[in-house]
Amino acid sequence: MIRPLILAALIAAPAAAQERIAIPDGQQVIIRDGDTIRTGGVTYRFPGVDAAEMDAPCEAGRAAARAAREALAAFIAASPGRWEIVTTGEACGRGRPCADIEIDGRSAIAAGLESGWLRPWPSCGDGRCDEADRPDWCEGG
Repeated sequence: MIRPLILAALIAAPAAAQERIAIPDGQQVIIRDGDTIRTGGVTYRFPGVDAAEMDAPCEAGRAAARAAREALAAFIAASPGRWEIVTTGEACGRGRPCADIEIDGRSAIAAGLESGWLRPWPSCGDGRCDEADRPDWCEGG
């Protein structure tokens, strides 16, 4: 059973080749926000989605960011099975590798979209994130 330690941090990392990376028992998983994690010395970003930012310009956005971080932590904590980082082989915003977390085949991205702590951001992935179509967490859309 895997029980990683969950913390908050943000550190950029180089792009990774497409692969499935098992997270060993006891390895730390650090949550920056609802769409960014760090484990094994690498920071990963979920592609094609956005979570509110901790430094959002409005209280509603900051509250949504805290809720997203807590929701991702709860998803991870409630999932005792086989953990994998599934990379796309592309870089997301700020050069971080694009990846999803899958626990016993359950996708963190799918869970976030279903629960609303993630929203689609179609242009985010493949080395860029276009701010023009970024979800607006302060206006509710």
